[in-house]
Parts: sequence; C-alpha cells; structure tokens
Amino acid sequence: MEKEIKRKNNINPVDVFFIGEDLSIFYSLKNLSSKLGSFIIEKTVFKRNIAKNNCLYLIDDSLDNFNEKISFLNGKKFENFFMLLKKENLKVSEEMDYKIFLKPLKIFELHREICNKISKNIELRELWKLDRAKLKFYKNDNNFVNLTEKEFYFLFFLLQKKGISVTKKELLNKVWHLSHNQTALDTRVVETLVSRIRKKFKKIAQPPQIIKDSIGYRLLI
Repeated sequence: MEKEIKRKNNINPVDVFFIGEDLSIFYSLKNLSSKLGSFIIEKTVFKRNIAKNNCLYLIDDSLDNFNEKISFLNGKKFENFFMLLKKENLKVSEEMDYKIFLKPLKIFELHREICNKISKNIELRELWKLDRAKLKFYKNDNNFVNLTEKEFYFLFFLLQKKGISVTKKELLNKVWHLSHNQTALDTRVVETLVSRIRKKFKKIAQPPQIIKDSIGYRLLI
C-alpha cells in the first residue's frame, strides 16, 4: 500500500515518489535532494489509485509492463508524473503530452525540473505561488515580492510544510545547510532573513504572514 501523506509535526511529508527498478536514479536524486534540502523522495510501487495522491511521481521505464501502465494513466487523464526513458522507448510518449527525461539522465537538470513542478503543484488558498526562474513570490501582477536565492528556498520549504511550524534547526539545515550544533543555533541568519521578508511583505496588500511560535516558523497564506 502506498504511504499515506500526512502533515504532522513529527512526520516528514513525501513530495516525490519513484516507481521503477533502476534504483541508481532514485538514490542519486535522494542524495542530492537531501544535501540541498529541496524535497523528500521515496520509493513506492505502482497502484491503480495513484491519481488520488497529490505527490509528483517519477515513473522509470524499468517498471514491469511500463507501456501498459502509462496507457492506464493516460486513460485516467493523470498528468502529475515524469517519465524516465531510454531512447528506444521513446515511442510510448509519441501520442502523450507528458514530460520525459532521456537516460542517461543529468541528475541536476532532473532535480531542477522536479523543484519547479513541486512549486507549481503547491495548492495555496489565496493562489500565492513561487517562481523559481524569476525569483518571485506572487499572487498576481500587482501583488508580488522579488526574492533572493535564500529567501526563495526559505519560503519554498515553509510552503511544503503547509502551515506546519518548522524549527530553526530544520531551517538552518534545509536552507543554509548548517549542522545541528550549538554554534549553528546561535546564529541569527534565520531571524535576519525573516525580518527582511516581512519588510517586503509590508509593501503589498493583504500579504502572507510568517509566524513565529514556540516550535519555530510557519507561513500563513
């Protein structure tokens, strides 16, 4: 059975599921995403209720009965997945408008595209979105703020948690890649960044809010 995605303080949400037998791709992505603190990826098996999950899927052509399963998803009009293909299997995508990546893969390119897709998939109550290419957090053409790289990843991580408080330790690790030692905890980089983003939010109408509580920080949309 696929993992149930829960948003609780003690459970890490899964952002991406990998389906296939070529685990070298999975482990490369898992290692890279862990180092960058960008997303959480896990392995799973193909289930016909796949469309009920909001996670992004990476479906590798090493999967048994790959063509049949892709045709099934096409019939269900499910689009929240990327296909990882060898060149000889390209024909399976000829009549389907899905994102494909040819093997051997460029892992950093795939990682970037996954981050972009996750950003687009995040459902926000007030339609606030992150644009990685333009480094912008926006609701529409009149309500937006420009961001630095660190500000982008800080908001990206809070958005993934969907209102759940994130500790300073987690933020230092995910955004600044600092270890969980006392020296790192004593730094004021988180507080400084939050202050800077709040100042930007004050310049727009009905902006999101960054709330600090006894646990850490959370984003209210």
